[in-house]
Amino acid sequence: MANAGGTRKLLMLGGYVQFLVTAVVVLFYPLVEVQVFTVSASPGLNLSQHACDHVQLHPVTLLYPLPVLATSLLGAFLCSSTVALLEQGLSGADFTQEALDEGGVWNMLFWAYSALAHALAVMLLLSPGDAYQGVLGVLLMTYFLCRITAPKAQEITITLENFYLLGYALGFVLVLYGMPADASSSGMRYYIVFVVGVIDYCLGVGHTWDRQATFDTVAHCRLFYIYAQSVCICAIYAAWNDQLLHLV
Repeated sequence: MANAGGTRKLLMLGGYVQFLVTAVVVLFYPLVEVQVFTVSASPGLNLSQHACDHVQLHPVTLLYPLPVLATSLLGAFLCSSTVALLEQGLSGADFTQEALDEGGVWNMLFWAYSALAHALAVMLLLSPGDAYQGVLGVLLMTYFLCRITAPKAQEITITLENFYLLGYALGFVLVLYGMPADASSSGMRYYIVFVVGVIDYCLGVGHTWDRQATFDTVAHCRLFYIYAQSVCICAIYAAWNDQLLHLV
């Protein structure tokens, strides 16, 4: 029990460390701004005109540091609340819908964190890119990842599981399709997409590898996910400032 308590304190401390590291990265590097745009039809467009010649782009510049810090702070809070849930009696329990309902707010906050982490990566990957396409890609990836990792009934429907995988893949493809084609740094951007996919894959495996996962396994998996996403976001932030992701 003493070893378990010490391990949990380290896990909770890790949440604060990742926030401090993120804050140092944000303060050390210059301000990062990303650009997205929305598209609308020009007034007076009719069916006899070529649509591509009559559209308006509405560029929007977004400040990157504030959502980065907010996401990292949420990650630190989740680390603390995860340890608290384990100490309140969920340690050793099976990962079932009933156990998940006991930590309902914790579960919702985790998926909010996942959506924010995906959004931060997609913002830079698509910059400059279509805002609606990016939002749709993030929502598809986050929602279907949530469904993939949800507690399973005794009888697993393979068709439904495949549908969830296809839904996640659709969001992934939307992000790939929206990346600027003329970026000299496209290779580096594809590396980032690959890393995001690997982190999501690890989250899925951590929830589904065992036929009946325990709450401890899921909690540790989600803590690893937070740490990995924090490292990924810091690396993206630094790469952008080092002009490894810029267009020419």
